[in-house]
Amino acid sequence: MSPFEHPSFIFPTYMASKLTEITWSAELPLLPVVESLPYHQDWKNRIDLVLKSYSFKYTYRAKLIHLIELFATLNISTSTTLISTSKSAKIELEILAGKKVHVLVPNPPIGLRVDFIEKVRPSEDHVFDAIFFGRMIPQKGLYDILKIWKRVIRSSYGKYMLGVIGFPNQKFLREFKELLRKYSIDKYVKLVGYVPYDTLLSIIKASSVTIYPSKIDTFSLSILESLACNTPVVAYRILPQVLNFSKYLGVYLVDVENYVQFAHKVLYILENNDYVKRNTYHQSKQIISKFTWNNVARAESQIYRQIIDRYSAITNDQ
Repeated sequence: MSPFEHPSFIFPTYMASKLTEITWSAELPLLPVVESLPYHQDWKNRIDLVLKSYSFKYTYRAKLIHLIELFATLNISTSTTLISTSKSAKIELEILAGKKVHVLVPNPPIGLRVDFIEKVRPSEDHVFDAIFFGRMIPQKGLYDILKIWKRVIRSSYGKYMLGVIGFPNQKFLREFKELLRKYSIDKYVKLVGYVPYDTLLSIIKASSVTIYPSKIDTFSLSILESLACNTPVVAYRILPQVLNFSKYLGVYLVDVENYVQFAHKVLYILENNDYVKRNTYHQSKQIISKFTWNNVARAESQIYRQIIDRYSAITNDQ
């Protein structure tokens, strides 16, 4: 079963397994158990961590529902095998549960639309110095990008343009526009809205840098797509990015909410873009060849065989 970014289906599956005595496993492609741990965070106080994790939720009802799901997931995760897209899921679950969990991660964990990436040419209609794309919510850095970009504009004397791709809900959009006016950077930021996937890839290829100050993640498709398009990325140093992307050239990680450091990295890439992209060109080709859905299917099939063999051995011992 695959709840896909929502663990609420885990508990019914667990109960069904108990009633039918059929062994089960949970596949969590994007596990939102915790809003991703900053890499340097003190992990000793798990209760504080949980409360901080859900500080982004806007209603007490939403907080309560997510906390119930969180603790149900933690309880169940210690008694079954989970498949996740990121090593960070295992670490975060073990920190919160206080005990070992069995999590397997395919290699590669997710795939790219290789056919699109290879055939798409850099955009001539939408050309930006920097871009932000992904889920347009505060947890993914929707407001952080403006705090970063105002510093870029101040340091560069209004030299660069930021493209924001996607469309937030009305509440977030209103707050986003209010911040644009407050920071006096509305003429340096263009809200592009929704674009088809091939158009998105062409914009990524035409841009100098992807700004991705997300505070929640498991395995970031936005970072992976940018690297495949040979566009460098600046992101927050949260656990998933450290475990999954710190080894790649063209990924620059900075401390969470350190807007000055973030803007400095963005400016470095903008001012040295030809040099940075030359160094990462061959790496982008390697990423395209590795992160295919055929490779993902093979990796997952191997994991399913491991799970079947493991539980067959347990059953035979009983």
